Amino acid sequence: GRIFLASSAGGVYGGSLERPLTEATPPRPISDYGRGKLAQEAVLAAWARGRPRVSSLVGRLANLYGPGQRLDKPQGLISHMCRCLIFAMPVHVYVPLDTIRDYLFAEDAGRRVVAGLARLSREAPGGRHVTKIFASERETTVAGLIGVFRRLAKRPLRVVSGLHPVRTQQPARLQFRSAVWRDEAASPRTELLEGVCRVHRHQLARFQAGRLPPPPLGPPP
Repeated sequence: GRIFLASSAGGVYGGSLERPLTEATPPRPISDYGRGKLAQEAVLAAWARGRPRVSSLVGRLANLYGPGQRLDKPQGLISHMCRCLIFAMPVHVYVPLDTIRDYLFAEDAGRRVVAGLARLSREAPGGRHVTKIFASERETTVAGLIGVFRRLAKRPLRVVSGLHPVRTQQPARLQFRSAVWRDEAASPRTELLEGVCRVHRHQLARFQAGRLPPPPLGPPP
């Protein structure tokens, strides 16, 4: 059998100063969320060790985004920016504009995880434990993301930058390079502008149907 665990690359490596971050980088979480994800990984590894017919894949995922993302959870800067644009509300940013993130389109992530599980089955029918970073491997600053929205929008995206305690749990730079199954890096990737456009079209359709809730007034994720 095969098991997949969705972990968080940003959560697991949040406090690491290494650039780029790979699977060989020692985990250094700085938030309860990251520590929780690392604990889940350890539980799965311990469980799988006693089951030689089971292979497991831990996917340390970069920042996922895409149409249909849950809007009632405090996460998803791209989804948040889209809603602010549609409702003509300012985006409050509580991290420096040079903060670097890796945004991975959800459909791309899904295809790559399925391919990874299939590969695991072919290469090791049982008894193998693989940890892999799934990322676009294309870094974007918050300022760069704002620029993408300005290219997309017919009106400017208003941004308010300030300070908030949440920034202490936000790494300044997250740059990923997976060293596992390196040939997989050649798989097709959705460009950030295209992905943002798809999120915006999805939310705009919901807005026009009266089914898009307004963005929260508190700090964005």
